[in-house]
Amino acid sequence: MSEADDRRPVALLITPVLPLPGGSGRALRAWDWLLELAHDHRVHVLLCASPDTCPDVPTNYPATVHSLWTALAPTRGVRRRLGKLLPVTAVISRRTVADWLVPAATFAARMDTIAREIGKGRVARLVVFRFYLWDVGLAVAARCGDGIAELDFDDVESLARLSIAAACRRLGRFSDALDHLATAIQYWLVERTVPAACRTLWLAAAEDACRIPRRFPSVACRPNRMLPSIQPALEQPRPDIRRLLFVGTLNYPPNEESVQFLVGEVLPLLRGGPGRPDPSVRSWRLTIVGRHARPWLQAVLSDADGVDYVSDAEDLAPWYRAAAAVLVPVWAGGGTKFKTIEGFSHARPVVSTSHGVRGLDAEPGRHFLLAETAQEFVAAILALDNDQDLARRLAAAGRALFAGRYCIPVT
Repeated sequence: MSEADDRRPVALLITPVLPLPGGSGRALRAWDWLLELAHDHRVHVLLCASPDTCPDVPTNYPATVHSLWTALAPTRGVRRRLGKLLPVTAVISRRTVADWLVPAATFAARMDTIAREIGKGRVARLVVFRFYLWDVGLAVAARCGDGIAELDFDDVESLARLSIAAACRRLGRFSDALDHLATAIQYWLVERTVPAACRTLWLAAAEDACRIPRRFPSVACRPNRMLPSIQPALEQPRPDIRRLLFVGTLNYPPNEESVQFLVGEVLPLLRGGPGRPDPSVRSWRLTIVGRHARPWLQAVLSDADGVDYVSDAEDLAPWYRAAAAVLVPVWAGGGTKFKTIEGFSHARPVVSTSHGVRGLDAEPGRHFLLAETAQEFVAAILALDNDQDLARRLAAAGRALFAGRYCIPVT
């Protein structure tokens, strides 16, 4: 590091996931934060995740990473069960709130070590990424700054968890639905009782601002963004077999619901109905790309006719290039959907539910085709297949929207 770099102010990013350009949506959003902070600061990432769940830090990483995991007390065991049985206990103690992290007895000693590694540089920005790290952020700020400057909610946690509970109910997983409902109630209570001690609160979707309690400080929109694809597929593929694509982490209930809908309703209808293949209909195949599928979903995918399951794709670009359309049948979850943004970035025509484009400046018929039911998805897919000019217009408009609004600049 040069002498000039040593004089740069320090930025601290407190995050539950290692910021990386690939992988989960959380990792991508954290990576966007890291790139912004690294432009003018020496960044120190305070990582609040178990080493067992984190990838290795790449070489030439643009920040110094410090693990806080051993100095934190996750909510687990009796406290977690109590919080789910009696969500109102969240008002009394946040130690009962699902996923909440608080400093442990070893926190002060760990922060003293980190402070020595940071050196004498002034901490100019302190960003806490995700609401459940609130207490950790307060404790870090008390030792290394003058308060939490910025808190990235990403989404309204209580509403996101409530929608996931609804997805679990639709999947017939009633125990999981009750667990997520209890968690949603916990976060609804905490959002209204935790002291509003930050100066700026960030959300991925501007429409969520009206759902934040008014006592919070300045609320601003920071859209989800991602790095551009190197070679977007600008032309529609015309093979004998037409491929449709869904991408997502497959142990996440909203994505499990999407896959079940595509495999069980959309694909059979598109191919002429269950047991009634229509020889006049073009041969369609559905590609599902995603990690961490539970055993039941793996069994569904392995038994389904016309489905290709890719469990661990290092590079998504070939799958996007081969896709006639990207499908986003999503009805749950918070924030904005990276899968939709990624479809735009690869210049693929997108067919999505209204929830799949929430928070995005995307117009139906211009940037994507809107569909909510299996019949509407099939009609949209066939419209794209029969009208290549429409497919090209949607792909180009989606790519332009991505480049102007949701692309992380490459410097």
